[in-house]
Amino acid sequence: LFTGITPFRSTEYDELVYSHLFREPVQMSNFNLDITPEISEVVSKMLKKSPYDRYATFNGLLYDLGLCRKALSDFKKPKYL
Repeated sequence: LFTGITPFRSTEYDELVYSHLFREPVQMSNFNLDITPEISEVVSKMLKKSPYDRYATFNGLLYDLGLCRKALSDFKKPKYL
């Protein structure tokens, strides 16, 4: 777990099942500021309910992960860190 919490919480089994089937999880970057928006978008796309909204191929996922890696390598840390 990137965030340390599950995507849906409920004490009711039916509500939990419903959430997994029909609700979109909240962006991970809303819970953990160390997660970049790019990584959060990739994970969100993988969790989409409709197969048509998810990655069609592994190559598409690899391409987006490459963009995430580039964004991280382009990030400049402030001099005081």
